[in-house]
Amino acid sequence: MAEKIVKVGREADSPEGKRIEKNKEMDSTKDEYYNQGHSKFLDFCIGFFGLVIIETITYGIYALIIFGIDRSSIFSSIFGMAFSFIGTALFALAIVLIVYSFKKKRRFIGIGMIVVLVIEALIPLLVFGACLIAFGTGGF
Repeated sequence: MAEKIVKVGREADSPEGKRIEKNKEMDSTKDEYYNQGHSKFLDFCIGFFGLVIIETITYGIYALIIFGIDRSSIFSSIFGMAFSFIGTALFALAIVLIVYSFKKKRRFIGIGMIVVLVIEALIPLLVFGACLIAFGTGGF
């Protein structure tokens, strides 16, 4: 059994003694989930690939609906607006899932999702920059 050591005198009342006790309390309240190294990697992969899979399935279903309807019909403009709404809703869902994962103390799921969003933002910028370099910076 763990014995509790009681400090008496100057040592217990000193600011240093109180600071050490607070640090011990904080260490005991840390989440126990990430004691193993592979659980961090698994959570990162869940966040990274989970968000990619959710986006792929959602856009895939949307593409099936679009190609099922004739593009020349009146519905094409409505579905164009819906596509914009779906992209915005997916981004909002990703933000909610990131916040939720941090609140549940599984922060590596949130970190994986953040990495996906950063990569999705950077790849088009890198392609645009490469095109500017390759084809020149002629006027727009």
